[in-house]
Amino acid sequence: MAPEQFDGATANAQSDQFSFGVSLYKALYGQPPFRGEGLPALVKAVRAGAVQPPPPGSKVPSFVHRVVLKGLRVDPSARFASLDELLTALADDPARVRKRWALAGAAALVLASLVGGATVARQRYNTRCTGAELKLVGLWDAQRMTELESAFRKSGVSYAGDVWHTVEAALDRYAREWVAQRTEACEATWFKREQSDAVLTLRMQCLSDRLDELRSITDLLGKVDATAIESVAKAPTALTELGRCADVAALERRTPLPKNADEQRRVEALQHSLNGLSSLFSLGRYQEGAATAERIAEEAKALGYAPLRAAATFWLVRFSGKLGRFSVIRELLFETVRLAEIAGDDVLRFEGTVTLASLGLEVGESLEQLLTYTDIAESMLHRIKGTDRPAVKLQVVRGNVLLTRERYDQATEAYEKAKRVIEASQQDLTDDLGDVMDNIALAHHFRHHDYQSLAEHQRSLSLLLTRLGPKHPDVAYTNLSIAGAYLALNQPEQALKPADESLALRLEVLGPDHVLIAENLFNRGRILGLLGQVEAGRKDLDAALELMARQAPISTIAMQTSAAFGHFSLDQKDPAGALKHYEHAAEIAKKLETNNPGNIILGRGLALGALGRSAEALTVLDAAIAALTTENDNAGLFRAHFALADLLWQPGSEESARAHAETALQLLGPVEGNTTERQAAIRKWLTEHSVESQ
Repeated sequence: MAPEQFDGATANAQSDQFSFGVSLYKALYGQPPFRGEGLPALVKAVRAGAVQPPPPGSKVPSFVHRVVLKGLRVDPSARFASLDELLTALADDPARVRKRWALAGAAALVLASLVGGATVARQRYNTRCTGAELKLVGLWDAQRMTELESAFRKSGVSYAGDVWHTVEAALDRYAREWVAQRTEACEATWFKREQSDAVLTLRMQCLSDRLDELRSITDLLGKVDATAIESVAKAPTALTELGRCADVAALERRTPLPKNADEQRRVEALQHSLNGLSSLFSLGRYQEGAATAERIAEEAKALGYAPLRAAATFWLVRFSGKLGRFSVIRELLFETVRLAEIAGDDVLRFEGTVTLASLGLEVGESLEQLLTYTDIAESMLHRIKGTDRPAVKLQVVRGNVLLTRERYDQATEAYEKAKRVIEASQQDLTDDLGDVMDNIALAHHFRHHDYQSLAEHQRSLSLLLTRLGPKHPDVAYTNLSIAGAYLALNQPEQALKPADESLALRLEVLGPDHVLIAENLFNRGRILGLLGQVEAGRKDLDAALELMARQAPISTIAMQTSAAFGHFSLDQKDPAGALKHYEHAAEIAKKLETNNPGNIILGRGLALGALGRSAEALTVLDAAIAALTTENDNAGLFRAHFALADLLWQPGSEESARAHAETALQLLGPVEGNTTERQAAIRKWLTEHSVESQ
């Protein structure tokens, strides 16, 4: 079955072509093109376009292999226009063409001097632009793929095989596109006469750098270990996109190489080092990468060559961010944009500008300034050809800016725009899609559209399982998000299964002492408490607190763990225990120099009220309402107002108490999930607490 049929598309000529390609591949190589242990794995391989390399020693001509691969493309529009066109391509054997010309020359010996010379010239003409795939021998061929797969599996990580298949498919697409672009660039000059020799030189140099990047990443993947497996699934996305090598206008705008031969050699050596930075970044070798980027930038400065200096400076930004060196990033970003302008590098100008917006989020710049950065970045998009990823990145960053500044509707709109770009793109932007769907889910959560948030998280999980398999750590994170969405909908019975699956996976992959295990334990402990399994829930929360005390006593997760234990204690009618945990959470927030979250202030107020400390409770609940209003947390505000109604119900404050109860009832309107019981409780309270009854 063709991949589009798994999504419900009707079978047509393009899907028939795919099925023919499967049969032809098996007939030629004695093995199916896609492999998978079981139907889900096989479907995953088909959807990823993960065609197996030919077996060693195969004698199938390379032109036949290229034809079959095109018929097996995931995107139907990337296949041949028809089955007839595919069959014509199979019949077009370059070797037979050469033989035909040779026979023609032999049959006309009487014109040997003329016809023989013409034959040799025609042969050179026919073969000048073939053989690009030979550049991949030893770098990306069947033997190299086998070696890399072996390295992945030797890591001992349970999900290494799934990650390898994802990486293999992405790098294979990159390699095939590289061959196609190099062939097209050559033909545009020598066959079609559409571009000059100078343009061909620019494009070939760009493609040579991309091949150097590919070599660097495959060299490092051969040394992959257990600590790097999780991050390398996205390694191919760090490669410079090949579309930049087809953007002739952009290539011509860039500063040319120095004319001095010695300076050219120095630039080429530095460019080689620069091409390896994407691999160091993907494999988490940040210290080494930062040192290399800094050295390249300094040497490029001495040479006065802006393109290298701009690129190295931006890599230094990325490595510095990973190393927590935030104090230097802003200055480096402005330097990146300035140098990119001098160098004529539009992509780097865009990247630097949009990253200024992301950095501004961290340092608290105004919404107006942040949106100015994104507007400037958007104005640059029209000059960036051959890739859709910058347009996606712009909308994601704009969405993040708006989300952080509580413009939730506008943030959702920006994320949805990013999603539409991905879905319409001819590129494989699957990695970006998963991240965008998680952002959409988060925006829906803040808008209290928890059903939609749950649906986006579930779609994200489906995508993760298809791409990375069931054992990748990202699956645990998304399952935990799904559990949280069910809790927001007041459905703890539905939340338990994804919470259990997330915990089991993290224990298997990360081990019992990893700090993230506490996050799972406190979430599951709260769920078990809400389900009436009190002792089991308390055991999980005790374990989470103990783990936090050992691994990260002053951290956001430690603060959340203490707060979760406070919620649990309140649910179990233990206000004294709850107050202790909320106060501990507040102490951690103070040490972290962050605002005390509204749910912690609310919990402390509820605990004080339950302990009969009404005056203190009233003050704390007023503070909770202020914090929860800022956080736009309607569910929390409902609880705060209803608690105030109870506390204020005394002579002289009846009207104020009822006003809080009525506000609580109104606040339940935008809250999704099962609110029927809570609405009934407030209406019952209002009936029992009428002013007349006093």
